[in-house]
Amino acid sequence: MLKIQVTRRGSQVATGRDLLVLVHEDWNDWWKYQTLYGVIYFDSDGTRHDIGSTKIGQRDIDGEIKVSPSLPTGRIERLPEGTFSLGQSPQFYKNLMEQGADILDCAMGALRDIAYDATLRSSVLDLDVTQTSLMREVSKTELEGQFHRIAHGSAPETVFRFEFTPSGSNIVLDFKVSPRSWPPTNVHVIVGRNGVGKSRLLNDMALDLKARYEHSDQDARFGRFRSIEVDEEPDASFANIVTISFSAFESLEPVRTEPESKSRRRYIDYVGLRRLSQEGLKDTPALAGELTKTAIMFIREMPAKKIRWIRAIEHLENDPVFADAQISQMIREGTAESLSRELPVLFKDKLSSGHKIVLLSLTKLVEHVEERTLVLIDEPEAHLHPPLLSAYIRALSYLLTNRNGVAVAATHSPVVLQEVPRSCVWMLSRSGRSVWANRPELETFGENVGSLTNTVFGLEVTATGFHRMLTDAAQRNTTYESALAEFGSQIGFEGRAILRSQIFGQRDRQQ
Repeated sequence: MLKIQVTRRGSQVATGRDLLVLVHEDWNDWWKYQTLYGVIYFDSDGTRHDIGSTKIGQRDIDGEIKVSPSLPTGRIERLPEGTFSLGQSPQFYKNLMEQGADILDCAMGALRDIAYDATLRSSVLDLDVTQTSLMREVSKTELEGQFHRIAHGSAPETVFRFEFTPSGSNIVLDFKVSPRSWPPTNVHVIVGRNGVGKSRLLNDMALDLKARYEHSDQDARFGRFRSIEVDEEPDASFANIVTISFSAFESLEPVRTEPESKSRRRYIDYVGLRRLSQEGLKDTPALAGELTKTAIMFIREMPAKKIRWIRAIEHLENDPVFADAQISQMIREGTAESLSRELPVLFKDKLSSGHKIVLLSLTKLVEHVEERTLVLIDEPEAHLHPPLLSAYIRALSYLLTNRNGVAVAATHSPVVLQEVPRSCVWMLSRSGRSVWANRPELETFGENVGSLTNTVFGLEVTATGFHRMLTDAAQRNTTYESALAEFGSQIGFEGRAILRSQIFGQRDRQQ
C-alpha cells in the first residue's frame, strides 16, 4: 500500500518502500500561498525516484496570506479531506507513469490530484488558491487536456487538425500536426510571390479567431476556421494565438485580446516592432526592456518556463554568435539581479538585429505558448541570414513539440521550406481575383535551395535577375564562347549551364 510522508526542505528525507515523500519548499506565490512541494518516490525495492514538483491547496486557506496547507507529519494513505494538488509540469505525470499504471493511479488518488479527478477539479477550480498558486504556470487548457491525459496513463501528445478557408475563396487549406512524426509537422508554411496574399491570410486567421474569442457574430468576412476532431479530442479549438512580425513594413496587424478570466485564459498576443498603444515602432531599449522583464519573470516566478527557455536557446547555439554569447549559461547560472544588468547590455551591444529578433521572439514564445497554441509568423526571414533562420525554425519546432502547438509561417524563403516536409507547405498563386493553393510537386525537407526556388517561383525566376541577363546575351550571340566573353567569363557553374542551354536551344529553334 502506497504511503505519503510530509517533510520540510532542509530536514532529513525519510526513506522506505512504496513511499511518496512530499518536501515542502519555502517558495511563495504573490506573498500569499506556500503550496509548493517536491515529490520523491521510493519504490518497492526502496530505490529513490525524483518525480518533480506539485502544489497542494486547501479549501479553508483560500484568500489567506503566506499560508500553507495543514498536513499531518506522520505517514498517511491519502491527503486530508479538503486538500487537493496539481503537478506543475507534464514531466511530473510522465515520471509517475514510468513507475507503472498501478503506481500512477494510486499516487493520483492519494494526492487528490485535480488533473486526474475531474469532479474534484470542478469544485475547486475557481478558488483563489487554485487560480493564484496551483495554476500560476498551468493553463486551464493544459490542465484539462495534456495533464489530464497523462494523469490517466495516456500519451502526452495527440494528433490535431484544422482547416482554414480564406474570405471570398473556395480553397480549403488543411493543416495536420502529428506530434511523433519525423520530420516534425508542427511548423507549416505558406509560400508564394509578392502580392499573392500570404500576410493577409495570416491576418485573417488572427481576426477570425479574435471574433470567435470575443463571441461576436461570425459572418466569415475574415475567412473561416474549422477544427477537425482527431483522437476523440473533446475540444479542438486553439487555447491561444501568438502573432509575430518584425518587419518595419509589416502587413500583419498587431491583434491582441485579454484573457477571458482567470479560469479561461484564451487570448491573442502580438510580438513585434509596432507599439499597440501608440503610433510608431519600438526602439532597441524598448525591445531590450521586454526581454529583460520576461527573463526576470521566468527566474523569479516560473521555474518550469526558465528550463524550457534554456533548452530553446540551446537549439540556437549552433549559430556562432549565440554560441559565443553563452546565453544559456548566463541564464542557468544567473539571478534576477544579474540578468537585469547583463541582458540589456548583451541585447543592445553584442547582437545583430537578426539575433535580437530571434532571441526576443523565442523568449516571448516560451512565455505564451501552451498546449494547442497557434503561432502566426509573417516573413521570419526578415533580418535573418540562412543558417540563423534554420536554427530559429528548429528551435521553434522544439518549443511547439514540447507544448503540443503549431505554427503557420508566411515566407518567400526556400530556406524555410528546407526545414519542413511538403505535407506542411501550401503554395499560393493568384491571377486577378482568383487564388488557388497547391502542395509542391517535390519533397521539400532537405531539398536544395535552387530546386525549391524554381518549384515555387518558376517563370518569375527565369524572367528576372541574372536569368534575364543570360537570356539577353544568348539572343545577341550565336556561340556560347562569344556570349561568355561578354561577361569576361565571370559566370558561375549554374549560370554557364543555363547560358549553354539557351544558346543551343536557340540554334535548334532556328534550324
